[in-house]
Amino acid sequence: MTLTTAEALAIVQSLIEASADEDVRPPYGPPLPENVLIRADGSVTSRACAATPTVLEVAILLDRLLPHGQIPGGLRYTLGRALHEVAAPPFDSLDAFSQALSRFEAGARTEMVRGVFARAAAQESGAAMARAVFGLPFAAAILAGLALIGAGESMRVSRPSTASAMAGAQMLADARPILFNPPPTTVLVAERRSLIPSALYSDSPTQRVLVKSALKQPLRQRRPGVLSRVIPRVRIRFDEL
Repeated sequence: MTLTTAEALAIVQSLIEASADEDVRPPYGPPLPENVLIRADGSVTSRACAATPTVLEVAILLDRLLPHGQIPGGLRYTLGRALHEVAAPPFDSLDAFSQALSRFEAGARTEMVRGVFARAAAQESGAAMARAVFGLPFAAAILAGLALIGAGESMRVSRPSTASAMAGAQMLADARPILFNPPPTTVLVAERRSLIPSALYSDSPTQRVLVKSALKQPLRQRRPGVLSRVIPRVRIRFDEL
């Protein structure tokens, strides 16, 4: 929050008058806007500065708290002396610097600090109310939208998986078992007779023996071209008889 010149002077003067804070914690260092605390009773302390600050340290703090562009010329000159920025002797002590700053104060220091605390508390409560009124419904709407998007994505992903599962089930239903080492093919005698040339069939005992031996021979052991070699021999033996 932006401070007025009077409020910045009240905070710095109250810090000069205040004793060291009992709740000092690291990192230790000079008083800065980040470690200076104001309370509802109008008191001001610094949690990082356990010792009395120097004139230069207080001048740096005041320079950071003042609203730039709205500082009176006399206050700017006094601050320049503390910062060693002007051709004038610096302040000998912190009390001398505080007395020089008191000429530019307006109102009681405690009341000014209380006003700053009340304004900061009002801004904080307003921001919290704004988050409750606008932030929570907006966050709920975003979460609902994300939930809907997630549901849509899950439905879109689940459809192909269901289709693939159905296709896999259909493939399993259409599958047939694979037979390893199938048994020899069985052929009827009539079919096997058709494989033997009709010239071998006769009432001769010798030819009957040849036919029986041909029928007894397993079909899967015969190779193409065997009958073509057997028939000439059978004919030769038949002529000799």
